[in-house]
Amino acid sequence: MMTKDPHARQKWHDRVSGTEGAAFVAATLILLQDAPVEVACYFTGEAQGIGLFSIHGLPLKTFHAMKAFRTLATCRRIAIKGDLPTGVAVLGGISAEKNEIVLLCSRYSGEGGSLTLHLKSLPWGESTQYEV
Repeated sequence: MMTKDPHARQKWHDRVSGTEGAAFVAATLILLQDAPVEVACYFTGEAQGIGLFSIHGLPLKTFHAMKAFRTLATCRRIAIKGDLPTGVAVLGGISAEKNEIVLLCSRYSGEGGSLTLHLKSLPWGESTQYEV
């Protein structure tokens, strides 16, 4: 953000590298999966506190969004059916061993609230164990 006001710059950096920025990164990665795009790049990991790491090298929330997306890399994509609320993106996959399902959900805009997911036709039957 180009402004002389240091408070405004700090507020903008906090938004981009915080929860809002992480939700945007996660949603973008999810939505790119069905977009007619061949290549997409994240500009940089270190950009004065708005990349993936702080100016001191500590992971920012945007880093954790990328890391969460990475957990789907070895999974086979599964269908997500139904109407999602506006501003919500969801991507799911099942492990090669078919013993774990990974879901990445992002509310990148809109009102807060809960999101209810119903898992059906699990290869191991009904299960109530989950980790958030």
